[in-house]
Amino acid sequence: MKKYVGTIVFFFLLAEMLFIAPPQFVHADTTEIALQGVALKDKINVYAQTDTDAAVVKAYQQGDILKLRKWTPDWFTAIVYVGGKKKQGFIQNVDVDPLVQQHTMHGYAQDYVSVYATPSNKAELLKTYPIASKLTYKTFSTNWHMVTVYVKGKAKTGYLQADTIGNTKPEITTYGYAAAIPTNIYPRPVAGYNVPLKAYPKGTVLKYRLYTPDWYEATVYINGKQRIGYIDKRDIADEAATGYAAKKKTSVYSSTSRKAAKLKDYSIGKKVKYRVYNQKWLQATIYINGKATNGYFSVDDVVAEKPDAAKSAAERKADAFENKVVALTNKERKKYDLKPLRMDKDLNQVARIKSEDMRQRHYFDHTSPTYGSLAQFYDSLLVRGYTYGENIAKGYVSPEDVVQAWMNSPGHRENILNRNYTHIGVGYVEKGHYWTEEFVQRLR
Repeated sequence: MKKYVGTIVFFFLLAEMLFIAPPQFVHADTTEIALQGVALKDKINVYAQTDTDAAVVKAYQQGDILKLRKWTPDWFTAIVYVGGKKKQGFIQNVDVDPLVQQHTMHGYAQDYVSVYATPSNKAELLKTYPIASKLTYKTFSTNWHMVTVYVKGKAKTGYLQADTIGNTKPEITTYGYAAAIPTNIYPRPVAGYNVPLKAYPKGTVLKYRLYTPDWYEATVYINGKQRIGYIDKRDIADEAATGYAAKKKTSVYSSTSRKAAKLKDYSIGKKVKYRVYNQKWLQATIYINGKATNGYFSVDDVVAEKPDAAKSAAERKADAFENKVVALTNKERKKYDLKPLRMDKDLNQVARIKSEDMRQRHYFDHTSPTYGSLAQFYDSLLVRGYTYGENIAKGYVSPEDVVQAWMNSPGHRENILNRNYTHIGVGYVEKGHYWTEEFVQRLR
């Protein structure tokens, strides 16, 4: 009897062992690996079956982040919600850019790099970096990197195309604009009183190459002959600049061609912001239906100073007064057989800044509470000259009165009759009748 009972117990235990939960591989689907991806096309369809002729369950836009599972070598599967109900759908592999493991990386912009709000070149444009910029970013997908940018002081996550970033800094010719007054091209890359080969007014688009951390190298033509010259790096700017629409209808194009689609038109005198794209085109960020996009101005269509046709009556009066002061100053110089001073529009702007600063800050002195001494003032505005001087006046209502007052003052008279000065700028502000003359000696 005990042997029989033992046999029953043995078979019972054997049966219990045989009916343990089935092996794990029965329910495991090794092809369904959870992953994420970016929608690549303008419209990504989710189909009811693994067939492009099947019914479309849902559609996503370019840049949308999708949660997926691998289904077959050519298809992903995804759970979507339609009318609040959960449905299984299928997406073609070629329509998705898979996300990759994130790693922090460093690289250089191989061209102008655009940063978008989502991983789509049709998304809102957050920022643009010039060529050769060093960037820190995180890998995001096969075609996109993720980067943190600051817009109006706030940190935002943006996306840039992976093929615009490289491991090496590109040593190629780039473009910027003349920021100094004037921007000189020197025969040697050394500091000091180096007589320039050539000088360009502020705002001129320039082509140059990186030479040292402090100097650029450029090719210029002197009397038809090619020369290699050098530009102080401080005298070049490649960030956004401000100018004015030069034509009655100044167009922004979708690409660097006047045959391209026109994205927007500006009236003459309209202030515009731009970046130098090359020697013939300027790039600007414009908004169409509330979305930022890149557009292009011809360099011939944007000027540094507001066109006369767009100026107000007060602005035209100030121009006339400033021109008259230059004429009267040169008339006084002629009496002493001195060469006339050349009026420089950029120096005019410097003089206007000084006059306006005196009006706004309620002072009357060569030392400004805003800019400091005259030397500091010139340095902050990148005014370049061998020697320089300044005349200021307040309360005189006409050019004749102010020039006569300066000629009656020994120090001011000395500036007007200084034989070393070559260029002049004049700034007049009507409210309070503030006047400034800026004098500079240029070696070329």
